[in-house]
Amino acid sequence: MNPATKFFRNFISFYIKVAIIHTSTYIFFGMLFSNMFDYSTVYSMENVSNFMRDFDSKWILAGPFLQPIRAFFIALALYPLINTFKASKLGWLMIWSIFACIGILASPGASPGSIEGIIYTKLPLKFQMIGLPEVLLQTFLFSFLLWVVIALPFQSKEISSRSFLIKFIKSLIVSICGVILFSMAGVINFMILGIDTSNAKSVDKSVVAMLSFLALFNVISSYILAPKVAKKPMFNFILIPIYFIIYVGIPFAYNKITDSIYNTVASIVLTSLVAVAVSILSFFIFKNFKKEKVIEELTKIEYKAEDDNNKNGDYKTNKDIKEDNESENNSEQK
Repeated sequence: MNPATKFFRNFISFYIKVAIIHTSTYIFFGMLFSNMFDYSTVYSMENVSNFMRDFDSKWILAGPFLQPIRAFFIALALYPLINTFKASKLGWLMIWSIFACIGILASPGASPGSIEGIIYTKLPLKFQMIGLPEVLLQTFLFSFLLWVVIALPFQSKEISSRSFLIKFIKSLIVSICGVILFSMAGVINFMILGIDTSNAKSVDKSVVAMLSFLALFNVISSYILAPKVAKKPMFNFILIPIYFIIYVGIPFAYNKITDSIYNTVASIVLTSLVAVAVSILSFFIFKNFKKEKVIEELTKIEYKAEDDNNKNGDYKTNKDIKEDNESENNSEQK
């Protein structure tokens, strides 16, 4: 096959996968967060109305259907790195890092939520922050699904051995438990401050962004470091500070920047207890985690060797077959 034709076919196949996954996750998170944060009200905020189109604009409605165009440029940028993503167990994190670092936080343009956007635009900080959970979660799920799709046919060792799936599920469990504990700490803090529960609906919307960040960073940190803690407890000295950054540092910075009512000493104490609890919980959840070794497991698989006298043959292990081959080679040499 002509190299140009082969390249074109491979790229089109990759683009189709990118387009389907990107458009699907874009529509899902767009519908979820537009209803959760009431984007129609957000778009009418002061300074925002001059920056964003009206929520009922025809262009807003057409946005999801135009995503395959964006997907083409995404595929064009990621395709040269496809072999790097396939070869790494953290290929999903590599893809997401490109989106999060270059495409979102350090975007060359002054887009909302980016460093340039905060510096050079007059958009309210609340508006800049309110859109980050959606884009971070959408690009995270997109990166994860795309990596699974492109890695499964080629580098299926991690997935076929189930260690990848087990590790991800356990990381998700730790993250869910952490978010639940953090929410419980918020309720306790709610009671300490004596806030009227009738305001809970308006408070919930501002907290969703925080919980999304915590869950996302918890999954990533647990997936990467928690299994190592199970093998070497000394890794706790790395994991515990990370959980403190997630559950204490990020909320503290958020409360400080937004001058939230939760910017209190009690809040810091409660979130510190959450960080300690999540660290202990993570250790016990990953304590019995053992990565399956596919190569070693294959040596235990028994094979049937056909025999002239016995059609079904006898069961033999890889080791037995290797010894038989060596003995045959020695006799031939003699």
